[in-house]
Amino acid sequence: MAEARGLELVDVELFRAGRREVLRIYLHKPGGVSLEDCSLASHHLSTLLDAEDSFQAPYTLEISSPGLDRPLKTPSDWRRRVGEWVRTHLIEDVEGRKQWTGKLVSQDEVSATLQLEDGKTEIRIPYRAVQLARVDVRLED
Repeated sequence: MAEARGLELVDVELFRAGRREVLRIYLHKPGGVSLEDCSLASHHLSTLLDAEDSFQAPYTLEISSPGLDRPLKTPSDWRRRVGEWVRTHLIEDVEGRKQWTGKLVSQDEVSATLQLEDGKTEIRIPYRAVQLARVDVRLED
């Protein structure tokens, strides 16, 4: 459904909030996800979910764009952010540290390369070492 509308499915979360289940869907498209995109996706998905009787209890369906500070989870998330500043928190040391912040200068299917603030040093971070990574929003001079 997402691909047919020029959207990319970025993430899906399913969790309980009180007596309701919440199904949260994050969509992306170049230029941004519009309110109409979210509305159409919500209508389409809720019709499918209701027809298949997917939930036994009441549920809430939320559709949105992941936002500027969304976690970077897939290689395509990283690819979209090349040229931007990224803050990482790692589950294992890379070059003796578990946190790195730098400008994302390249990425491939297994790792990302950050250029540190000195503008010279680069650090290669394997995705398998990443616990959490987000865009580090900065105000440019």
